[in-house]
Amino acid sequence: MSLRVARLLVAVLAALLGLGTGSEFVGVTLAEESLHRVWTTRISARFDDMPLSEFLEQRSQSVDFVWFIDRRLDPGMPISGSLTNLSLREGLDQLAAENELGLCFFDRLVYIGTRQSAGELLLLQSILRDELKQSPGPAIKRLMADCPLTYSEFSEPQKILEQLAGKIRFRWSKLELMPHDCWRANELPPLPACDLISLLLLGFNVRLAVDAENSILTPAAIDREQILERVWTGPDLPNVERLRNEFPECEFQTARRSGVPTLTASGTFTALARIEYEVALADRLASSESDAPGETTHARRATQRGTPPSQKTISGKIQNTALKTVFEFIEKDHGLRLLLDDSLQSAGVTPETRITCEFNNAGEEEILNTIAGELKASWRKDGKTATFYLKR
Repeated sequence: MSLRVARLLVAVLAALLGLGTGSEFVGVTLAEESLHRVWTTRISARFDDMPLSEFLEQRSQSVDFVWFIDRRLDPGMPISGSLTNLSLREGLDQLAAENELGLCFFDRLVYIGTRQSAGELLLLQSILRDELKQSPGPAIKRLMADCPLTYSEFSEPQKILEQLAGKIRFRWSKLELMPHDCWRANELPPLPACDLISLLLLGFNVRLAVDAENSILTPAAIDREQILERVWTGPDLPNVERLRNEFPECEFQTARRSGVPTLTASGTFTALARIEYEVALADRLASSESDAPGETTHARRATQRGTPPSQKTISGKIQNTALKTVFEFIEKDHGLRLLLDDSLQSAGVTPETRITCEFNNAGEEEILNTIAGELKASWRKDGKTATFYLKR
């Protein structure tokens, strides 16, 4: 029985019994159900001193996922372990924990590196996206749009990066200074081009610098000693006392915003990258306990039988989900149509832009404020239509 059919039966039975469904996955699409099936596929395996790349290749032959090993990590490193009836994602997390590895999940792609490098990737992607949102224009829109990437066996990373830049009509500066490699063939799923480029560059210990006005990309050094401040929200944040003990050089503050726990940390890039990974891992482990598709969206709606759409609330987390999916759910569930003003689209915010945010029994106004905060935008409402526009 498919996930969609099962949920339909639950809803019908609930209606017949006069009960609310309690909670429901937000914005399920066929693509998201397919992605859910990938990471929740049950696996069992026993392996002793098996090369990491061989283990991943065997799993990817039976399950439709893509893997990318950081070039600084030996793909032939021996791994050992035993996995018994775990979901693929749980199995990979257990494998990582037992072999001191770090993972990042993006759609059907799993990045494998150290915990430090995985945290650095998440942190660099987040910092870059925040920077790009401050630079309106069609070039930024192209850079933040989803872009597939396929390359053949023994491809050189410089050629791969040039191919990717060409797709979004950018060009490179100083790319010739990067070392030469030969990479295995791969077919990466459509992801924001800026995220893909950060993924490819990190193995060379560089980040992406963007000159949007001239459509130029440059590999730049990562300043691991710079002092940063990061804010995370969600019900599944790591224990702050444990973080204080592990990272005594950092400063931490906790609070609640609209009833949702918030963690603020300041420290060096190196330290915050490790904390970034701890936050992502805590969220991943919590979401693995749910039957909902984990990495895409695991927000839930609080439904009350007979409640008008405008009075309904939603609770949970929307993670790395396209705006169009979020907007479709809110229109269906709340009867409120959401639009993007031309000023935002000119700034690079499109229906394909992905957001991560948290709701806690959020009503209509709080939903709009939360989304506007993620987009660094304002909103106006006219009847049953709300429009987000660039904050002046």
